[in-house]
Parts: sequence; C-alpha cells; structure tokens
Amino acid sequence: MGQTIQFESHTVELWAIYQMEHEEEVLEFYDQPPPFKIQYHNKTGRKIGHYHTPDFFVLRTDGAAWEEWKTETELKRLALRGRQYSLKYHR
Repeated sequence: MGQTIQFESHTVELWAIYQMEHEEEVLEFYDQPPPFKIQYHNKTGRKIGHYHTPDFFVLRTDGAAWEEWKTETELKRLALRGRQYSLKYHR
C-alpha cells in the first residue's frame, strides 16, 4: 500500500500485516482504525456498551471487516471470562 503500518504485537499483528500484504483478495488495510461502540446484553439482559478499537480495518474483494488478532492462548483466556467475550472472538 505504500504506507507505514503500526502494530502492537510482534507475535500476532506483525504476522497479520505480512499475510495481508501478500493476499490477492486484500485491497487495502488500516491499522488501529477509529473506535466504535459495541452494544450487547449482559447475563441479566441489561444492555451495555463500550468503545472498541480493533487492530485492523480490512477491505477485501468480497467485503470489508474490522479484525482483531489474538493468540490462541489469549482467545482461550477471553472465552473463560464470560459469554460476551466468547461470542466476540473466534478463530
């Protein structure tokens, strides 16, 4: 893309950048896009929300997506923290 890309993790985000740079389906990607509000219902049914900044915003030939890259260990840890995390993160 001809731009400098920032990353926080040498173990996951750096490899995500390498992968996206070489995927033909990836048209563009942006690191640390602006935050957006996530809203969901907690266990008691109360609507809650918080702002989240994903690792990347990716434009592909078949669509666009916000992506969060985590190690498998981190995903397992988040899944154990509760239902709201297990629904947000998956392989």
